[in-house]
Amino acid sequence: MKNYRVISIYIASVLMLYVGCTLGTPEPDSIPQTKVLSIELYPDTVAVGDTVLIHCIIEDSLDSRFKFYWGFGSPIPVNGTINGSKIRFKAKRTSDIPGVVEDVSTVVRVDNDSEDSLSVTEVFRIPILN
Repeated sequence: MKNYRVISIYIASVLMLYVGCTLGTPEPDSIPQTKVLSIELYPDTVAVGDTVLIHCIIEDSLDSRFKFYWGFGSPIPVNGTINGSKIRFKAKRTSDIPGVVEDVSTVVRVDNDSEDSLSVTEVFRIPILN
């Protein structure tokens, strides 16, 4: 009977050691590459058929490695690029009811291609006047 206890304790110890090794230590939280301070829209509400200038302001705005990936199709370039901090968006109809303002949700991803930190994604809304 005593041998069974010793064997049981030994097996339990081996199992706990195995589980501890396979789980390992948790990976540290990844560090974000920057912080999105604000998304500015000019004008703040855009009429169907017009364009809105969208400006993503980040904490590291002087770092030229950052590229901006906008989450909507057919962005209109500003300063010759669609990967800059400013972009234009042409508003499409979102409602058949004239005068209704509806928000369109979209995202921007900001990335400097750094392998030791995470790109940052910000969700924002564009109010469209139908």
